[in-house]
Amino acid sequence: MTDDLDALPTSELATIAARCAAILAARAGGVISAAPMVPVQLELLPSLPPIDPLTIDWNERLPPDGKKRWITLDTTAELLGCERDAALSKVKKHGAATQIGGPGSPWRIDRLRLASIIRTTFP
Repeated sequence: MTDDLDALPTSELATIAARCAAILAARAGGVISAAPMVPVQLELLPSLPPIDPLTIDWNERLPPDGKKRWITLDTTAELLGCERDAALSKVKKHGAATQIGGPGSPWRIDRLRLASIIRTTFP
């Protein structure tokens, strides 16, 4: 059942949640307006699967402007406004970085995950 709910669009899931709340309130003998209001936080960006270096298209471009999805550590540091080491620490902590080869090889950072880090770290 959870998988079915995970597959629903947010608008449809919100409608179902509102209907369930109304039914539960009616069963409890009250009305929906009598229920306490609880703030809800929804994800602004969809959660992304873990990075699998074997399936990455390093030349992938993002719509609508065609910017590259995978960017260098220097570009990331510039976007975050910090030094390379600090930028690498932040993106590794959030699972947004991967190395192309073994130790000593260049890091590539996922621009989609980077946007999520910037939105959650710097509101």
